[in-house]
Amino acid sequence: MRHAPGDRQVTPRALACCFLVGLPLSALQAQVSIETSLDQNEYVLFEPINITVKVTNLMGDPLDLARMSGKEPWLSFTVTTLNDDEVDRTDRAWIPPRMVLMAGQVKSTSANITPLYALRDPGDYRIFAQLNLDGNTVTSRKIRFSVVRGISIWDQKYTARPDPDGTSKAMRPRLYSLVLHRGDKGQYLYARIINPVESRVYCTTCLGNVVNFGEPRARIDLKGNFHILHQSGTRIFTYTSFSAQGKRLDVRYFSNISSPPQLIVTDDGGTEIVGGEEIVPDDDKPERVVPTAPLARPPGREDSRKDDD
Repeated sequence: MRHAPGDRQVTPRALACCFLVGLPLSALQAQVSIETSLDQNEYVLFEPINITVKVTNLMGDPLDLARMSGKEPWLSFTVTTLNDDEVDRTDRAWIPPRMVLMAGQVKSTSANITPLYALRDPGDYRIFAQLNLDGNTVTSRKIRFSVVRGISIWDQKYTARPDPDGTSKAMRPRLYSLVLHRGDKGQYLYARIINPVESRVYCTTCLGNVVNFGEPRARIDLKGNFHILHQSGTRIFTYTSFSAQGKRLDVRYFSNISSPPQLIVTDDGGTEIVGGEEIVPDDDKPERVVPTAPLARPPGREDSRKDDD
């Protein structure tokens, strides 16, 4: 079909945007819905708080949410105390990804709100999401969550050398901590790395379950890497390492069938696991860990039994 000069073809997407402009709020709510959920109800201070937002297009036409929101982000959040006092935002910017919904389509996006809001005190909070379209707002229900301090069971200060892969030649002061949180479903161990000079948190990462017996062991190597070995089951030990910037570097598992694994510092300032038997995840059952065969031999190492042939 040809069009006269100066005429423009109206696409279904553009037509849908036109239909929504100037709609009353009740009509807009009938065209799009928004739902939110959190990955858990209780968080240790500075732990990532991940919220998932599910948006449903109830119309018969496509919706380009970013295009319809104008200059404002199409998605935003509000965090309040139980007294409805808003929690201050940080200077960290967050732009939601572009989302285009076809007729009847449902899509989800997620965000970590911990760096976006000044959640610096333990307590109970609420969060809700806002869908901003053409000057109107559709609001999700409020979700309640708690922030707890946890129990610090190990701390060590260390000034790491400059990052060899970075451009800065400045020394890196760090405070390394192990934090224990007793929740409704068990005890969890967290690793935290902070720059105490700049009050900057690099990570507060959950290492998983920790049993009542067996004190966690932690070491800092010369590069400022954080190494932790803790007992995560009756006969299971988990080893985790982090860089001085809070990036998780490695996770390994060990058993104590013949001897308990130990985390030691080597002569060159590094760390090593001695004793125990390393175990690896089964490719067919990633939710479990199974011993390698034979025990005490990590995968990829030549079978020592060949020497006996």
